[in-house]
Amino acid sequence: MSKNILLLTPIFPADDLPITYTKVIYYFAKEWREIGYTVKIVHCLSIYPRCYYFIASLANNLISSLTSTTIPMRRLDKVLEYNYQGLDVLRIPIFKVIPHTRFKKKRIEEVWKLLNCYLKKCDFEPDIVMGHWANPQLELLSLFKYHCGLKTSLVLHESIGLVKKLYREDFEQLIRSIDFLGFRSLALLNDCIRRYQLPSKLFLCQSGIPEELIIMSGKRAYTGINSFIFVGMLIHRKYPDLLIRVIPDLYAKEPFTIKYIGEGRLKKKMFSVVKRQENTDKIFFLGQLARADVYKILKKSDCLIMISKNEVFGLIYLEAMSAGCIVVAARGEGADGIIVDGKNGFLCEAGNEKELRKVILNIKRLTNKEIEQISDNAIETASHFTDKEMARKYLELVDIL
Repeated sequence: MSKNILLLTPIFPADDLPITYTKVIYYFAKEWREIGYTVKIVHCLSIYPRCYYFIASLANNLISSLTSTTIPMRRLDKVLEYNYQGLDVLRIPIFKVIPHTRFKKKRIEEVWKLLNCYLKKCDFEPDIVMGHWANPQLELLSLFKYHCGLKTSLVLHESIGLVKKLYREDFEQLIRSIDFLGFRSLALLNDCIRRYQLPSKLFLCQSGIPEELIIMSGKRAYTGINSFIFVGMLIHRKYPDLLIRVIPDLYAKEPFTIKYIGEGRLKKKMFSVVKRQENTDKIFFLGQLARADVYKILKKSDCLIMISKNEVFGLIYLEAMSAGCIVVAARGEGADGIIVDGKNGFLCEAGNEKELRKVILNIKRLTNKEIEQISDNAIETASHFTDKEMARKYLELVDIL
């Protein structure tokens, strides 16, 4: 059995980084370590001219809404080795002038040299080099393939079309260095199959939720649907404002509550709209909460609605399903393929207010028994998506388990 994994990623948690950074890579690595693998993380952190951070400090909400990530308030430009909850991490800052552009070849060469020095110092020989997100992982993986002959795997959190656009004439040569090419959603995988014939073995790389959430879950008793929740960044592409436009209208003569968990650029505008409505005492903005606190609120909520555009995966859907919530997600996005419309949740076109109204009206017409069956189905689906199970499946798909 292969034992050593080198994992390259542009996003990884640390004490000096925003707490809103996704921990998805950490969850995989943690489970692999517990199985018995030795995992070393290389965090390829993009850094920019110092003026960028000054601008970010003035307009962080705007930048976050455009990039769907939180910007550090200072430039972390030092190479750093640290241990994060039992995992060895090497952070390598990589400079570029413009966000979302390709790194200069000179920068990639510098990272390559640092990586080789690090591996020699640690006396670490990886059996596979794995990457998440294309930029700059694709170029680094190609160097490991051509110089070291190592097995390579890359999971895309973006469309293959965007990757080809980024790397242009180098795309074909680079993609041929990847043995296993993964996608974070069924929609992204199907898009690749439809548009390209690639030499890599393609696979679906989905995340899981902690096993304790499944243990804590249990059959829910429903007496209608009247408590709604949205969990995520309050930004345009997630359409959080649709809830306050649709639900008060459909529940004009019935009790309801809407709870928002998260922060974002739209919060101030949404709060102003709510203040002008009659039902201000039924709509709550709870801010950013810890994962455990979010789950407690999900357990007391009837329905999670988040019909986001460009939602690659979205762990919150699984967490809500494990809590027995009725989930409404976007069709053709990250949860499609996990949620089967009308069976374990509902699907709606991303951002489509008219269709969302129809979906909610449809849910309102269901009997309590029908709602409870959908809730039970949601819990059953989520039970197959634990961190441990999905981490093991990932290893099987890249042929190192």
